[in-house]
Amino acid sequence: MYKKHLKTDMLMKVAFPHGTIDIYHKTEMGNLKQIFNMGNKYRLDNNESTIELEKFLKRQVTKNFISTLMEVNDCERKDIIKVVGRGRGAITYANLQFLIYCAMKLSTKFQVHVINKFIESDILVNRDIGGVLFKELNRSIDSLPDRIKSIEHQNSTESKLIHSKNNQGIYIYVAKAIRVFIFTPNDLYKYGDNQNIWNSECVEPRHLLKRIEIEKRISEAIEFGFITEYYENVNKTGLKDILPRLLK
Repeated sequence: MYKKHLKTDMLMKVAFPHGTIDIYHKTEMGNLKQIFNMGNKYRLDNNESTIELEKFLKRQVTKNFISTLMEVNDCERKDIIKVVGRGRGAITYANLQFLIYCAMKLSTKFQVHVINKFIESDILVNRDIGGVLFKELNRSIDSLPDRIKSIEHQNSTESKLIHSKNNQGIYIYVAKAIRVFIFTPNDLYKYGDNQNIWNSECVEPRHLLKRIEIEKRISEAIEFGFITEYYENVNKTGLKDILPRLLK
């Protein structure tokens, strides 16, 4: 398990055959209403009656399950299920364990889809790893000799403090190149450069795994000296020289 984590709890939109669910990648709290909207579509496919979320939450067996989660996980009810906002804009969020429980009660097929997406493929974990690795990749870019503004040697120690240039434009260039390699033109057109496609419903586990692989590959190429600067050079060791070859 990768031990570093993103500080921000990113809201992802995860796709299923009958719709999408908004779920936070760190706390794993997802929109419960969306789970019931999708689950009831599975039920209608099987000519079964739908289940209302409000009535489901009032069932004694549901209350017992929530109590069991609180006891076993040593947590409060708000860690299992909570309402955010007021009035018509209020959203009920539930943790992944309760989401899977609800999916099971709605449809066994839906339950399998939810388990495959969140448990078997680790889509939330891999979203986190990809974000962390991109931050580490940015630090690797900062260490390139032509991207260093100055080096400050610490007094009476062998350590040094590296002051990098403003490399924001390079981060964006690399991030865009990775997105173009992984996603289809239609997906890129739909989300554009101003929206985080990694949190969208078009993301599949294979996309996240590919992102992790590429980010590691670029960072290692810098670390081992295969990439020695940002711009193209006669030795073909610039990031702009090598990046197209890494994206294959």
